[in-house]
Amino acid sequence: MSPKTTNEVPAAAEALGSVRAALAGARLGAPLHHRNLTLVPLFLDDAGEPPYDLFRTAVERGDVEVREVSEAGSVPNLTLVNRGKRPVLVPEGEILVGAKQNRVVNITILVAATSTITLPVSCVEQGRWRAVSRTFTARAHAHPDLRAAKIAGVHASRQRGYGSASDQGQVWEEVSYASHRLGVESPTSSLTDVMEGADERLTSYREAIKLPEGACGFVAGSGGHVIGAEVFGAPSALAALAGSLADAYFTQACWGARDRRPTTTDEARTFLDGVAGGLRPCDSQSGAGVELELATSDLAGTGLAFEGRLCHLAAFSRRDREDAGR
Repeated sequence: MSPKTTNEVPAAAEALGSVRAALAGARLGAPLHHRNLTLVPLFLDDAGEPPYDLFRTAVERGDVEVREVSEAGSVPNLTLVNRGKRPVLVPEGEILVGAKQNRVVNITILVAATSTITLPVSCVEQGRWRAVSRTFTARAHAHPDLRAAKIAGVHASRQRGYGSASDQGQVWEEVSYASHRLGVESPTSSLTDVMEGADERLTSYREAIKLPEGACGFVAGSGGHVIGAEVFGAPSALAALAGSLADAYFTQACWGARDRRPTTTDEARTFLDGVAGGLRPCDSQSGAGVELELATSDLAGTGLAFEGRLCHLAAFSRRDREDAGR
């Protein structure tokens, strides 16, 4: 599939306007707080059932298969085959487990029905390059600081004309940092090993912070600093991924230095306004729908709109490691 330029996507301006309108009209619920982390639930009034299937659902049903691009493999690329009759949404940040090494999805992408694409990914298992399975499964999300660094790297790569590749060295550095802060070692430097090793520490966060039914997303913060936001166009999409997404934020919160005050709804709203103002259509497009990017001095994000509606948006603050209790 050849990339589309923004000029070839006449709906780009309409898609951007619809996403900005959705963010402006989003309702924020009461903040949910534990120790050093706040999740502010987000609701969209016009949310409905999505015109696509989620990646995890499609994989479990057997409609989608993700594999190495060849027997030799390629670290930054995988092959995704959608045999189903509906588009499939692959959200940024999904960790894919299996094949020659575990990867994380670089950008949110919508795969058209009965099509095959090259999926841009980053390695989150530096010490393995041998096949343990023919295909990949998805069972976790990467923590927000890794995702912010990865997306910033993708933006820089695109500006140089190198496509949707990340700064792989920076991604490995974030995996190493998480391993160090959580005190969990992995023989293959696998992020999923690190997350699984810290799983019991998430219990108090899971018990204290439970997203309400009907939410389409949340804004996450630590004290007065907003970490990021996850927004889906349908409550069912968030409900299917809420546990995995929340665990990624809980994992990062576990290495926080101290308790912090709850992040307020006003702080969450200010962050969303900044995200809306910084969004723009990507200069080149891949997959179905309209891909959006957020690349400012202090924000990094990726999103997608389809048929004039928001599918998914992930937006993060770009910060130094000493910020927000790291």
